[in-house]
Amino acid sequence: MQTAITIGVIVLAIAIIVIAVMLVQFFRNLNALIKQTDETIQHLQMNADQIIARVDVSLEDLNTISKDLTGKMDKLDSTFSAVDSIGEGVSSLSNHVRDKVSHPPEWADRALELLTAGFTVYKGFDRMRQMDERRTEVKQRVQA
Repeated sequence: MQTAITIGVIVLAIAIIVIAVMLVQFFRNLNALIKQTDETIQHLQMNADQIIARVDVSLEDLNTISKDLTGKMDKLDSTFSAVDSIGEGVSSLSNHVRDKVSHPPEWADRALELLTAGFTVYKGFDRMRQMDERRTEVKQRVQA
């Protein structure tokens, strides 16, 4: 029986040694993993700090651009007012011209009639010239 107890103690001692070796190896691996995790967290913290700094700079730039646009929009308001005034002036002038054109003087009617007659005569001469050119082309084709 004593042999069995001795063998049992030896087996138990070997099991404890094996478990101790495995625990040491496990904790070494765990230690390496914790170090890598710590380094990763430090890098992430640095990256987060850099991103926050860039966002701050971007927000400042956006604020500057917004102020610039607001100033330019204020300047454009006066430009739009000026263009509106010009548009009203042109509209008034257009209405005045329309009133004058809708009631032309007698000489304007006579001038329009003469211009129309002159244009009609010109078109007649132009047609005659074109017909003469066509006849010449036909004669040249027939002779060729």
